Amino acid sequence: MEIRALEGALALVNNSVFTQEVLAASVEDGLTEDLVAGLSAGFSEITKDNFTIISQIKAHRMNWSDIIREIQEITKDVDPLYGTSVASDITYSSYSLAYETKTISIQGRTYTDDSRNFTLVSNLIDAFEQSDMFTDIQERTFSKSESSSSDDVQYEASFRLEFQLQEGEDFRDAVSLLFDEDEEPVQITESDEEDAETVTDSGPAVKISD
Repeated sequence: MEIRALEGALALVNNSVFTQEVLAASVEDGLTEDLVAGLSAGFSEITKDNFTIISQIKAHRMNWSDIIREIQEITKDVDPLYGTSVASDITYSSYSLAYETKTISIQGRTYTDDSRNFTLVSNLIDAFEQSDMFTDIQERTFSKSESSSSDDVQYEASFRLEFQLQEGEDFRDAVSLLFDEDEEPVQITESDEEDAETVTDSGPAVKISD
C-alpha cells in the first residue's frame, strides 16, 4: 500500500499539466465547486492508490433504493391499488440493473376482469417515459391469457420492460399518451381503398419492439 501511495505521489509531481492547474488556482479568489471537482478528478486520474480507487467506486455507485422508489411511485400513479393491502392490477416479479449500460429491466404481470391489460401496460410504459429518471424503452414484450371460474373471468398478462437511466433532458418527459379506459377503440385506415382495421386489446400474444 505504501509503495502504491509513493508511486501516486511521484505521478503527481511528474505531471506538469496538473501541477500548473494547482498552482494557478487562487485560494484568495475562492475555489468554486467546478474547480474543486476538476482538481479532484485530475488527482484521481493520475494517482492509483487504494483511497483513489475506493473514491472512484463511490463516485460511480448508483442508489438502487432511489430507483426502486421511483418505479413504485410511477406504478402507483398508474395503479392506485399498488402497494396497498388490496390486490393490485400490477405486480412485479423481478428487477435488474446493468451498471455499465445503465439499463434497467423489470418483469411483471397484470390482472384485470375487463380485458384491459394492454391498456394498463401501455399506460405504465408512458408513465416511465415521462419520468425524469428513466428514458428510452428498448424492448417490450406482452402476452395475455384468460382464466374463468364459476364466479368471474380474469385476464392475466405478463410483460417485460427495459429502459435506460436518464442523463440530461428528454422531450418525452412532457409528452403523455395515456389511454382513457372509456375511449372507443382506435381505428386505423391503411388506404382509401382498404377497409379500416380496429385495434383492440384482445387476441393472442403480442410482442412490441422498437
